[in-house]
Amino acid sequence: MQWTKIFLTGILLGVFPVSLLALNGIFPISLNPSAHGRGGVDFAIASDPGAISTNPAGLGFQSGKNMIFSLQGFVPQIKLTNARNNSAESDFTIVPSASFFMSWDNSTQGKEIFSDPFTYMQGDAPNPSQPIAEQGQGQFSFDASQLPQEITLLTRGTEAKIFHTRIFGYVEQKSKQYTVWRSSQQFPPLVREARLSAFTVTFEWQASSNPEEPAAQAVLETEGKKKKILLQTSPQKKWNKAYIPLAWEKSDVPAYVKFSINQPKGHIKIRHFEMTVGYRREKKYSWHILHKERKLTSLGSGKEYRLLAQSTESSPRISIKDFNSLPKEESLRKIKIFYQYKLSSPTSLGDLKTELLVDKKTIATNQHPTFSHVSHADKIITYPRRESDWRFGLGVYPQSGANYTIDIKTDLFPEGLENSVTYGFITVAPTLAYRVDDRFSIGLALNLNAQVLELDGLVSQSSQILQGDIGGVTFGDALTALEGVDQVRGEVDTELLYSLGLGARVGFLWRITDRFSLGAAYSPQTWMQNLKGKATVDFTRQFDASVLSDFANLILGLGDNFSGDYDIEIKYNLPQRAGIGISYLLADNILMGLDFQWIDYSATFRELNQELTGGDNADLNTLAGSEDVQTVLPINWKDQFVLSFGLVWQPRYDLILRFGYNYGNNIVEEEFLNPLFPATLEHHFTVGCSYQINSNLTFHAAFEVDFADTLKSGDVNRVSPDFANSELDTFLMVFDFGLDLRF
Repeated sequence: MQWTKIFLTGILLGVFPVSLLALNGIFPISLNPSAHGRGGVDFAIASDPGAISTNPAGLGFQSGKNMIFSLQGFVPQIKLTNARNNSAESDFTIVPSASFFMSWDNSTQGKEIFSDPFTYMQGDAPNPSQPIAEQGQGQFSFDASQLPQEITLLTRGTEAKIFHTRIFGYVEQKSKQYTVWRSSQQFPPLVREARLSAFTVTFEWQASSNPEEPAAQAVLETEGKKKKILLQTSPQKKWNKAYIPLAWEKSDVPAYVKFSINQPKGHIKIRHFEMTVGYRREKKYSWHILHKERKLTSLGSGKEYRLLAQSTESSPRISIKDFNSLPKEESLRKIKIFYQYKLSSPTSLGDLKTELLVDKKTIATNQHPTFSHVSHADKIITYPRRESDWRFGLGVYPQSGANYTIDIKTDLFPEGLENSVTYGFITVAPTLAYRVDDRFSIGLALNLNAQVLELDGLVSQSSQILQGDIGGVTFGDALTALEGVDQVRGEVDTELLYSLGLGARVGFLWRITDRFSLGAAYSPQTWMQNLKGKATVDFTRQFDASVLSDFANLILGLGDNFSGDYDIEIKYNLPQRAGIGISYLLADNILMGLDFQWIDYSATFRELNQELTGGDNADLNTLAGSEDVQTVLPINWKDQFVLSFGLVWQPRYDLILRFGYNYGNNIVEEEFLNPLFPATLEHHFTVGCSYQINSNLTFHAAFEVDFADTLKSGDVNRVSPDFANSELDTFLMVFDFGLDLRF
């Protein structure tokens, strides 16, 4: 257990502290640099794995292997002013923090998400899983009984060119044959820098036992390439295995791949049929199934596509007027048009629209998202459907923390007493998201938590904790009656206390339209074990200044040292939270987001209950009436309501700029002012940016500056009389830098 404590302490305080000031109460406005730049707005955006800490449903709309590592630097300043403390300020400290998020599409990528960065750093190309952003293919189809005079394709919405245009006619012929047809739209999306390499067909066949019947011909073909094999009759009438490979070493995607068996008399039976397409990237190959059936016994009807026209021109507008004629025995039923497109410039933004005109009349329009690894203006994009609609994620991040020191002068400590708080709260969050359809996703993150806490400085408790008996009167009552002192004051010094706990976060994300999205998330109250450790409490100065000191020394024989070591436990849970947000795409490169969040501090942060047991100072135990003492630190925080606004602008394909404002009402009441818990910041202003270094790597940065109205405590302070008639000012700057790797 001791080694567990040492390990947790090193991780939580060495890597994952976060300033308690950079917060809505105790929670940072964001731990993800992209969301940080837009004021923490993320419920209805969730454009990267950082959504694990806000709305895990956002993972459902993402694709590929994605990893984000960020480093934050918090620079807090606390200033306490009263009669004894003329602007006592906290030490200048840069508090470091770190966050890590990653997500992937399927269980087979779990290992790759860790190995890809090392592969990338060694100069090799890891296996990609993101669709190409700058090019793609599309198709149109329409019913037609005769050839039109002219077919025109043109682009709209962004700068792009259409090329490799092919027009096919769907015809019927008298001959009977079995046919399997797959168009380019049915191929899996090309991954970055990958090329089609081959098509294959495997099947089992059984031929007629009549040797006089001619052999059937099996053909695998695509544009300009064809491979044939003969299926001979066999007197044994047994099942035979067949394999047909067809190489395709071109950068272009063919419009179709077709398998057919010419069997005029229908004497061939087929089963266990599978058609695949192969991809090659560098020296790595991957295969995808285009068509698979266990039993295929029926004959085709003779329907197939015939090439009517094609164009090798590359232009934003393609017009075709010359068509190949069809034989008289074939009748036209439908026309299909296949094309490929490519952005004319890498600075092109927005979605590409292609329009089909038949005899100068528009009959159809396609829309192609031209997303890159940095999504346009952080908008949600429905990626091509993955092998599964499930998506996996993992986050390691601090939910809260603190690390600062301030010297405070009191009448008992006129020279000043160092008051410090060190706190770390880390969450490991395995996450699962499911995309119900192209517009709705749900997600769940399980939060495995660990925390450490160290408090040093002033302590003040009601005199009633002194329950030791003095002839039928307690020490506490005597102190109040004789000296009018209802608070005993001293200093406390804790070792690092630690505990473990469990929580969760659930959410949904709904793309109501292509421009408008709605998201929400909820976290129930986080259960935590009691913080446990050691504490030293010293009330010596309080009794040195009291007339009861002489009585305790002379009559009761007590000494003059009232400092004791205790085992300590502190009950501490994180509050429940609920939030909802919207995002709206004002233009193709401008996004606006708005979030609202409720944090239930009043249920969990009314007071910190502390149990001190096993006190080792007999004199102090006599004053307290026991070696076990129950103490309370009053907090009495109010619920917080947080409103966040973010604006995202993408002026270039490789650059995103972000602006944000986050407001959370002050939750600390005046009479509970405490410089060790200065969660009074209300106004958070942020700016940020993302720069795409290359197709795999993006740099993020965000800057935050926070202000609070001065909090003033009157004549009564329920935390400690030392904080009465005080003013507390807080200020904070935050720097956030991150690297985003996508493969």
